[in-house]
Parts: sequence; structure tokens; C-alpha cells
Amino acid sequence: MVLRMKRILHSEKFRSLLILWGLIAISCLVIFRPFLFGDKLVVFNDAGSDTRQQYLMQYATIVNHLRSGNLSLWDLNNGFGASMFSLNMSNIFLMLVYLAGFLFGVGRIPGVIVYLLILQIFLAGTFCRLFLDCFSFSGRSKTIASYIYALNGYILVWGQHYQFGSFVVFLPLLLLLLERALHRKKFSLSVPFVVAAMVCSSVYMSYMSLIMAGCYLLWRLLLADGPRRERIRQFFLHCASIVLGIGIGCFIFLPMAYYLMTGSSRLSSGGSLLERLADYCSLFGSDFYKTAFLRFFSTTSQGIMEYTGYSNFYEAPVLFFSGLFVILALQYLFTIHSQDTSRKAKVLQYLAVAFFVFCMFVRLGAAAFNAFAYPFSRHSFIFMPLFAVMTSYVLDRILIQKKLNLPALALAALASVAACILSWNDLTGASLKFHDLLTCFLILFMAALLFAAARLTLKVRSAGTVIAAVLMTCVAVNVSLEGYLCYNERNVLTTSDPEYWGGLYNPNVTEALSYLRETDPTLFRAEKDYYSGSFCMDGMAQGYRGISAYNSTPNSNLEEFVNLVIPNFPIMAKYEYSYRQIGYYTGHSTLFGIKYLLAEEPDLQLDGFTLLKQFGDVYVYENTRVSSLARFYTSAGDSAVLKNAYGNLDLERMLLETVLLDLEPKSEKKDSGSDEELRTVSRDFVKEQTENKALSSSKLKKTYALEELPVTYEPVEASGSSDSVEIELDRRILSDYERVYLEFDITTPEVSDITVNQDQPMEYHFRTEEGKTKHVQIAVPDSYDSVVLSRYNDLFEGSITNIRLLGSKIPAAAPSEADVTVEDRNKDSLITGTVQTEDSGFLFLPVPYENGWSASVDGEPVEILRADVGFMCIPVDAGEHRFTFTYRQPYLQQGVYITIASLLLWAVIAVKQRKPLRRLRKPQ
Repeated sequence: MVLRMKRILHSEKFRSLLILWGLIAISCLVIFRPFLFGDKLVVFNDAGSDTRQQYLMQYATIVNHLRSGNLSLWDLNNGFGASMFSLNMSNIFLMLVYLAGFLFGVGRIPGVIVYLLILQIFLAGTFCRLFLDCFSFSGRSKTIASYIYALNGYILVWGQHYQFGSFVVFLPLLLLLLERALHRKKFSLSVPFVVAAMVCSSVYMSYMSLIMAGCYLLWRLLLADGPRRERIRQFFLHCASIVLGIGIGCFIFLPMAYYLMTGSSRLSSGGSLLERLADYCSLFGSDFYKTAFLRFFSTTSQGIMEYTGYSNFYEAPVLFFSGLFVILALQYLFTIHSQDTSRKAKVLQYLAVAFFVFCMFVRLGAAAFNAFAYPFSRHSFIFMPLFAVMTSYVLDRILIQKKLNLPALALAALASVAACILSWNDLTGASLKFHDLLTCFLILFMAALLFAAARLTLKVRSAGTVIAAVLMTCVAVNVSLEGYLCYNERNVLTTSDPEYWGGLYNPNVTEALSYLRETDPTLFRAEKDYYSGSFCMDGMAQGYRGISAYNSTPNSNLEEFVNLVIPNFPIMAKYEYSYRQIGYYTGHSTLFGIKYLLAEEPDLQLDGFTLLKQFGDVYVYENTRVSSLARFYTSAGDSAVLKNAYGNLDLERMLLETVLLDLEPKSEKKDSGSDEELRTVSRDFVKEQTENKALSSSKLKKTYALEELPVTYEPVEASGSSDSVEIELDRRILSDYERVYLEFDITTPEVSDITVNQDQPMEYHFRTEEGKTKHVQIAVPDSYDSVVLSRYNDLFEGSITNIRLLGSKIPAAAPSEADVTVEDRNKDSLITGTVQTEDSGFLFLPVPYENGWSASVDGEPVEILRADVGFMCIPVDAGEHRFTFTYRQPYLQQGVYITIASLLLWAVIAVKQRKPLRRLRKPQ
């Protein structure tokens, strides 16, 4: 063992790895020095704000649950509630972050992230180097290619989203193991565990990676010689190792995939699959191809914070693999036909290039890697290991074989100059413009170096080594500067940011929440009229149950409710749900069970809320209309009434007085046994209740119709001379109404972030799209004499039309029609309580309707009905009852069984593979 270790340490391969690690270490010091030794944190306040607004808060809730011993499969701190499988709970690399948070506290998580990124960069370079060792390239070419791979554009850009960088590590490791398996012609015992780690880390990214792995296997076996039957056997053998890996990871993969495919709206898209395929059979717009061309040269070629290219800084295609790659890629394309290889190999290489072009530059190919939901470019990382192979191959062709295609070299030089000119006007800031010029210069200089290496007669033996070293230096300057700009030309969170740290970890907030938990033993919801750590996820870090959340994979039923009832719930991004957007809709606050409100205002005027207690600069208000998280209804209606109800019906009052059910459910596949019996009993109950008490859609529309106020407004045209426009309100007219809503349509010539009555409590924000009309509704509180629309950091330009005021003279203050108590059991996946009622009806729980929930009343199972299209309710007879809602992640149990069976199968295969080895080693 000792001798073997000595041989490894003194081997050429290990020395090459040491050189690679040294180069990566120097680059990481250049890129991350302010983050390692200064006060900067890899948490972004600009285009990468998901890191602050979403990821850190998600990590915080996982760590908080771990530290409190309340890690269940459902998280009520995540908005209205969400499955823990909607988070990155099982990502292998993020587990190191969770461990650090568990040991040292949630506040340490932001500082740990930089070490996670550096670890991923080192591992990516190492596994790429080992993967390239499967081919007969020179050591220096493999070192250069591996170094570039370690700092490729994808890990520099998408690595800033933390979990995405892990697949830049996994993929070359998987390809390495598959190459070794192809060489040995045996079933790989290692591949299944790498695949299991991948599918546990992300279903989404694994889908892309495993498609690539399958295509790579097919291509390599088509390229190989030998009997066709043997190659087919090899293909299915190695695919079986991948499938077995999926089976081993099924305890995470199966429930996570089920959630994404059924509960989440992430993969949903308008139209049938055939309609979408027909739509995707087209090219992208010209702006896409301009950005894609420039991003071969640099990911920052169209800016970062003031990005001017296709989509946004992250979602635009990330294709940067160093300036050297541009030269080598053209050399490769121009010389495939002249390679000293078979016609089959040349055809397969052209097919590989065509596959890359189709997947990256045709909408159908791009959509295929997103499960045909919509075209995107996040899958560019799957080609990076092949870029490394091609880089090594062409470098050897030039540096060793002295073969260089001059037209391709000239084209690369012209392309670099063209890219510099194209991007120059898109860039702002001296550093980005300097980088643009330097990139162009480096490409031209590297082209000259390659020309010298291939064409000049080098009389000095060491001259080739010198040229390779200079080339390596140019590459290092190129990728290190690229990485430096990607991380340092940014608006980042710092360790001394008083707003973030002082707000998110305000001891007064902690004291207020502790007081509420001590004095209120029920399960309650609390919210804030301000934000500190994030726009809508403070509750996940501070440990309170609210309704604000930013979930990229939202519950599809909840999303339908938001679209129909509170479309102004999102603050900026589509799924960025913030209570402050709807804070003045106090009827909705009551419906959602928001019992307490933490505010910065000592005299907040909010209908139904009264000041309870003060804790330093934090004021706690109590919603006097909420006694329990759950509500009881005796009146029901058809949820179909919600279609086109927004802006026409008094939804705040209607939803407090009537529970809306799917009275005409869509046809469902019948279940056998107890589930179908429950459904039949429940529908009989609903039929009996609604025959006597249900309100028809026409009656609901008549009862809850909003009244248009007798006020006429002329359209407003803003020419850009001011940063705001004002809409006056006549308080004499408004005073006759309990609730008033201002509605209008707004169109702006460019994307604009608009704030309503800036610096007022619970200011409302919305974003317009270029040239598109947006309909806006604002709940007008008594404190407003006018509504002022201000554009963030710019002059207001656009038109405001169809301005009108709607109102209702009846209070939205209907109490629950029974005595309901919901207990706080410190376990979010188990909600229990009691209900005492004199009449039969429906118990409404404002938790998203999702598969996995089951309910019982007095120990007897009951069917959960979908209420208000987004939430849950159960039928309850008159009397005193005890109810229970229990969440079990669908397919988790089945996934565990498949994992156990797969591990047993792996063990059997391992034993069988070991037996022949023992026979060979047995002495004769």
C-alpha cells in the first residue's frame, strides 16, 4: 500500500495534477480575493439576486428545521406551505453548506458559499483532467484544456447559483467512468453511485446530463470498431448501469420528479405537446444569435449589471471556453475532412457538430433539454467536456504535428475583431471595455503564437515548451480576468451591510416572535409590512409562518389562485409572492389566517388590525378578525365563478362568506377501494350541502358585484420629463365605501419598475414589459389622497388608460361560522385541531391543495376537496369534532423500496464480478 502510494505521488499524472491545481489556485486567488480576505460575499443584489432573494433563505429554513428538530416533509415557513422536495435539500455539495449552518449558525451560511464554489472549480478541473487521460493527448494539452474547463463560462456564471455548478463537476466524472467501462467492456460498479448522486442533487439538471451521457455512449460505440452485436450489447450494458444509478437514487428522485411533473407548474406550458413542437420548429431571433456569437468570446461582452443582450445575463447562452477555444474550434471545423482517419469517423464528427448546433441554436433542440416546456439555454454545460476533448486534440495537432489551417486562423482573428466592435457599444464602464479590448488582443496574440509553433522551424529544443508556457499564461490571464469581472463587477452583499444583517437578525424581531409563540399556543400566521433580508422570504430565515415566498417551482393550484384572485401578489418576478403587495386587501389577510403583523409604523392604519405590543423598533399588530388559521363555512359555490371575477366581483367579501368548490369536477380516472369510497361519500356530502345552500354563479356575480364610482379620469401621457405621475383621489366620494380599488392599464416603451406611493407603508411594486399593456389594480387605503406612480431610478415614460375606481359599501369582515382551533404541534406535516359547529359545512384550511395530504375527522378518513381553486377543505357534520391533516410525500415510500432493491441488485452484480477475479488470483 505504501509503495503504491509512493508510485502515485511520483507519477507523471500526479505531477500534472499538481500543476493544474496550482494554476487553479492562483486563478481562484485572483477571482475570489475580495471574498476570501475582504468583506464581500458571493451573494448578489443585481442580476443574480436569486442568491439573496431565494437560495440563502431556502438554505436557512432547512438549517433552522434541522437545529430545532422539526425537519418534516412540509414547510409552512415557505409561503402558504410547500413540500421540502421543492428545495435543494439533497444536493450533495449544498449538504456541506447545511452542515456549516447547523454547526455554526444560519448567519455563517453566506460566508461559506465562496469555499463551495472554489471546491467545485477544483473538482471540475480534476475530473476533466482524469477524463482526458482516457485519450492519447499530450500532458500539456490536457492540462491547458482541464484548466479552461475548471474556469469555463458556465461555472463562472451559473455557478453563482450554487447548485448548478455541481453538474459541471458530475458530468466529466460520469464520462470518465463510462470511458473506463467502455475500455474494460464490463458493467461499471461506480457509475450507478455517481448517477444516484446526480439524480438526488437535481432532477432537472440530471435530465440534461443523462441525455448527454446516453448520446455520448452511442457516439463512442458507433465510432468504435468491432462486431455490431458486441457494440449493441455494450451500449445496453452501460445504459443499464445508468438506469441502476437512477434506481439507487429513487428515494429522492422519484418523489422529486413526481412533484415537478404534477404538483409544480415549472414544466407546464400552454398548448398540447404537438402544438408546442410545431411552434418550436423555428429559429431564435437575431438578438439571440448576436449574443450567442459574442458569448463565445466572453460572458461579459454585453455587460452584467447593465446587460443589453438576449434575455438576461444568466439565461442567455453561456458558451465561453476561453479565447483560445475560438481559435481551436475553427481549426477543428476546417480540418475534420483532412484528418488521417476513416470516413465513418469524419461523418460522426460532423454529426456531433450538427447535434451541438441543433441543441444550442434551434428552438426545438433547446426545448428538448427542458422537457419541451419552452426553449432555453441552461444546458450548454453538457458540451463543455467535449470542448475540452476538442481543445486537447487540436492543440496537439498544432503544437506536435505542426498542422495549422491558415484560413481558419485568419477567420478567428477577424471574428475576434468583429466581436470587439459589436460589443463595444453595448458595454458601459471602463473595466468591461478594457476587458473587451484585452480579449481581442489576447486572441490575436495566441493566434500568432500558434502560427509560430506550427510554421516556424524551432532550432532551440526548449522553444516549443516556451511557446506552450506563454500560451498557457495568455489563457490564464483570459479566464482569470473573465472570472474576476463576473464576480467583482457586481453589486454584492457585504459582511458589514447594516440593512441585511441588522434587519434579518434584528433582536427585536426575535423577541416579538418569541412573545407570540409563548402567548399563543395555536398554529398562526404572521407577516411583516417591510423587508430586510429578502423581498419575500424573510420568514424562512427568521422562522415565522407567513404567505410570502419566492419558489421557482410553485404549486400549480396555488398559482391558479394567484392568477385568478390576487394577480398583483408577485412583486417583480413571476413567482416572487410578497404580502406587502396585497397588504391593504385586509379581507384576503383574514382569509389566509394572517393573525399578526410586524410593522415599523407605530400608527399603522390597517382595517381590522390593532396594536398589540411594541418591541424596540418593531410594532406587533393583531388581526382582530382572525381567531384561527382555519375557517368554517356553511355556504358554498362553484369555483368556476372565479373566471373573469378579478376587477368585477368583491372577492375579499365573497371568499370570506362562501367557500368555492369544484362542483363540476373534471373527469378523473376512478380509483378502486377506499380512495374511491371516500370520494363518493365526500361528493354525496357536497351534493347534499350545495343543493340547499349553494349559490349559483349568477347569484354570486349579482351579490358580490363591485360598483363603479362616479369619477371620470382622462388618460395620462407621461413624456419622460419627470420620474413620476400622480392620479388624484376625491376622498369625499371614496368615504362612502368600505373598500375602493383603483384600476388602470399602463403601457411603457421599455421595461420599467414602478413603485406606487413610494416610502408609504406596504408600497406596491410592479414591472411593465416593453410595449405591452399591463392591467393593474390597487387597493386604496384611507390614508391615500392620491396615487403616485414612480419609476425606479429613471424618468417615467408611458401611457395610463382606462382609469376607473371600483368599490363596495359592505365590510369584508365575515367571521368564521364555527369555533375552530388549530394546534401548533411543531411539525409542519401534521396539522390538527378541533371544530365545534351547530350546522354541517366545510372546514377551510389556507394551505395549498396538493397530492400527499390526507385528512380525517374523529379518526375517520375524509376526502380533501379543492377550495377556491388553490387550497384545501374537508366536509364536517354538525357537532364537536377533531380533525387531522397529514402530509406524506407521494412516491417517497415506493422510491425507498426501489432504492433498496437497486442496492441489492448492485451487490449481486458486484459479487458476480469479483468471483472471476478470485479464481484468477487463486494459486495453482
